[in-house]
Parts: sequence; C-alpha cells; structure tokens
Amino acid sequence: MVEKSAQEPKKTKKKKIKFTTPELMSEAMERLRSWQADRKADLTCPNCGAPGVKIKDRSARPHSEWYAFKCTACGLDDAIHIPMASHRPPA
Repeated sequence: MVEKSAQEPKKTKKKKIKFTTPELMSEAMERLRSWQADRKADLTCPNCGAPGVKIKDRSARPHSEWYAFKCTACGLDDAIHIPMASHRPPA
C-alpha cells in the first residue's frame, strides 16, 4: 500500500454554486436567451463573469425544457427548468 507524504496537498472539493437568488436566476436567463439565439457565442458566467460558461440542453420536450449550466472558474453547477404548456385537444 502506498502512503501519502506530508508534502502532498490534499485535493480540495470545489463548492458547487446554485441559482439561489432572483438576481442570479435573471442573469442566467439572459445568458440562456443569448445562447438560444447564437449557440456558438462565447458567453460569460452569470455568477462570476468569467468567459466560457457551458450550457447544455437536456430538455424533455414536449413536457419541459432543462438547461444545465457549468462554470469551471467559480464552480457554478445548476440547471434551469422551464415547464411547457401541455397540449389539450379541443373539446
């Protein structure tokens, strides 16, 4: 068995940032709409402002839209859920 020496730094787990405030959610929605308009655009993180935030479409249409956000600079790791109206046939 290999022992770790005292000089080796321990890996620190980066805290995951979530959309917890209305302001942060509003910023995230702005980034999402920009990303939807141009998927190749270089976006900044809604939390820290660093370039390179990743947005992934994980939607389950026609029921809802899910968009995952990740930022390696600050640890943002959350998703936005947007429910969609259900289709009801005419009566």
